[in-house]
Amino acid sequence: MENIIIKFVKEPYRRDKDIQNLLCYIAGECDSKEEHTRYCCGEGVPLAPGKAARRMISVQKSFGKAGRKYGKKANRRIYHYIVSFPLSVDDANCVKLVAMEIADIFSGQYQVYYGVHEDEAHLHIHYAINAVSYVDGKKWHKSRKEIEKLEAQMRERAGEVLWR
Repeated sequence: MENIIIKFVKEPYRRDKDIQNLLCYIAGECDSKEEHTRYCCGEGVPLAPGKAARRMISVQKSFGKAGRKYGKKANRRIYHYIVSFPLSVDDANCVKLVAMEIADIFSGQYQVYYGVHEDEAHLHIHYAINAVSYVDGKKWHKSRKEIEKLEAQMRERAGEVLWR
């Protein structure tokens, strides 16, 4: 079995505009680069990237977890993951199923927006995950060990779909 690469993008997406830009990029509606998004979807948010961004921001604001507080910068508001597949995985419909499976890991607690991209030699999925739970308003804080476990779970779900 070839490797599935999971990359965490360290950008915190502190401003509303940053969130909007990321979701537009995931949807393939970015001005700066011709994007090839094969499939785009959201869990707990509308499909249109602008509306999805507003919904995520609304959840953050309703729980008081967006913007500046006490003169400090806002912390991370969105978690951005990229799941990349080996060149041998060339079926975009299969990758779409993987995208849905991985989104299910988060969607019970957090809003998720994702898209399957074909703009590189390999297929890959971008995920934007709201850092604030729509269920209880708690911020997503994971230890290194929890992140490793989460990434292993993502790989496992992908493998279940790809190599049945």
